[in-house]
Amino acid sequence: MQYTNPILPSFVPGQAVGGAHVFFDDFIGTPDVSKTALANQWLQTDETGTSVLGVQVANTNGGVVEFDTHTTDDSDVSIQLQGTSFVPEFAKTLYFETRLKVEGVALTQAFFGLALTDATPVAGFPADFIGFTMATDADLEIRVLSTAGSDSGDLDTGIDVVADTFIVLAFEWDGIDTVRFFADGAHVKSYSTVADIPTGIGLSPLLGIENNGTTAKKMTIDYVLAMADRS
Repeated sequence: MQYTNPILPSFVPGQAVGGAHVFFDDFIGTPDVSKTALANQWLQTDETGTSVLGVQVANTNGGVVEFDTHTTDDSDVSIQLQGTSFVPEFAKTLYFETRLKVEGVALTQAFFGLALTDATPVAGFPADFIGFTMATDADLEIRVLSTAGSDSGDLDTGIDVVADTFIVLAFEWDGIDTVRFFADGAHVKSYSTVADIPTGIGLSPLLGIENNGTTAKKMTIDYVLAMADRS
């Protein structure tokens, strides 16, 4: 299965489900989040014990989930979907997409993508992952890491994250040798070092933010989508 339109929510009810595993969370109502493993759908990790996860309530369609850090330097907060149900496999495609915004981009680091379960996902990257990172200077970068290969390092997309402005980020594993990355529908980067791509490893959606200054930071997630061809 090929996903040809990464800018719009690519999940078409009743059309894609038959051929793919699909996870979609629009964060409507109270998010299914807990700090206790396996207690809820999403596991919240709060490295310093001072960050909080809040929910925006507004008279608008849909919903969002907010990440709020503490004012303390290096305070971070993240959520990761319980279970590792998305595996980059050969001859099968995999797709991830999220829409988000970051209120303060200076002195802020963030990660959005698919990753192995990890207790400190923002401060120290998981052993295996595919995703986007945001550096403290607002640069949007891609990064791919596999324990079977090596770390791709942060590869700049040439895009700067604009403060308090929503952006749609997506990537697709083609099932052959390449991960393609998109920002607001535009193809911004490809990565084709197969040894560095965590093929055969179970991953799950992970989103997190870290404060690298002394002013609290906020990130808002509109939705998260993950799809993979059925085995």
